[in-house]
Amino acid sequence: DPVVIFSTINSARHLKRFYGCYFNEQLLCCNVYMSLLEVEPDEFLNSDHLYVTFEKLKNDYRYYYDLFRNDSLFIRPNAGIKEFTGNVIPYSDASKEFEIMDTLYNVSQNSMILISTPKKIMEESRFIIGNDEILGYSRYRFNNESQIDLNTDSECIEFVERILQKSKWRPEDLFTMDIALTENGPKIIELNSFSCSGWYGM
Repeated sequence: DPVVIFSTINSARHLKRFYGCYFNEQLLCCNVYMSLLEVEPDEFLNSDHLYVTFEKLKNDYRYYYDLFRNDSLFIRPNAGIKEFTGNVIPYSDASKEFEIMDTLYNVSQNSMILISTPKKIMEESRFIIGNDEILGYSRYRFNNESQIDLNTDSECIEFVERILQKSKWRPEDLFTMDIALTENGPKIIELNSFSCSGWYGM
């Protein structure tokens, strides 16, 4: 019988040698899908971003806070394997937070990190995409608190439908797309692996 992996990232890396796996590590890097998905740049939540190695960020973080002229920055790994969870880091906590990433998370010094300004998000939803259409969706965050239900805003659903119509590029036949509802409308947070993403009650 056909087998599709639904597991952790570490397990998927091993099991995809034997079974079907929707987890293309290269195509699920931010710099790849943000370049290849055929949408306007500002349709991504973190369109005002830059990339830097973790080593440079850790050793010269003051420069990047000054560059963005902000006392808080959003930091996340470029790679889809999520060496650490993306988060907003205030300047006052930066030294401590980067030390934790270095020692506890053991982030590679050469890992590429996406830096952006923090955004106000009203709700976040996950969409499962397959056969060039939405197969399912659910909301997983509302007003900055965890809330798992099927009450995804209709504006977000219409936004994803428009993206699928105008962009022919796909990272894989099955994948997930996370959408944020902001004061400026829906925005793409990220694309993720189908085999290694939670379904949030779908």
